Order: sequence, then C-alpha cells, then structure tokens
Amino acid sequence: MKINPEIMSTPSYQLPLEYSQLLAVVKQLKASDKLKLLKTLQGDTFKLKFKKLLSSLKTDQLSLDDITKEVEAVRQQRYEQK
Repeated sequence: MKINPEIMSTPSYQLPLEYSQLLAVVKQLKASDKLKLLKTLQGDTFKLKFKKLLSSLKTDQLSLDDITKEVEAVRQQRYEQK
C-alpha cells in the first residue's frame, strides 16, 4: 500500500458536515484541487466497488468441467469461422 506523503502531512479535522455543506465547500475549490479530490475519492471507492463485483460473481454452480466444456466449444466455433 502506498502512503501519500502529501496526505500524511495535512492536518486532519473532524467536523460534522451535511452533504450540502460539504458540496458548498468543494464548489469553492480550484479546478486542480477538485481533480485531486476526485482521484482520491475514486481510489477510495474502487476497492468497495471491486469487492461488490466479486461477491456478485461468486457462484458454486460452475465446475472446472463446465468451464472447460465452454472454452472448448468457443474454441471450436472460432476454429470453424476461420
């Protein structure tokens, strides 16, 4: 895991803010700072989205034999199209 020294040296504050208050503060930022914030939020939410995707794809219904059969069928179709 990479630690961003810029974030580590930034003082941390805890303020009870409503979404609308936070949005008003963000709107006051320079465009470059908004982009930094966007990248930070995207990085933070990527892990959550990826875990959700993985859990939605989990299944006990597929066996290695089923996967192998499907791969062989696709290979055969592609071979016949050449």
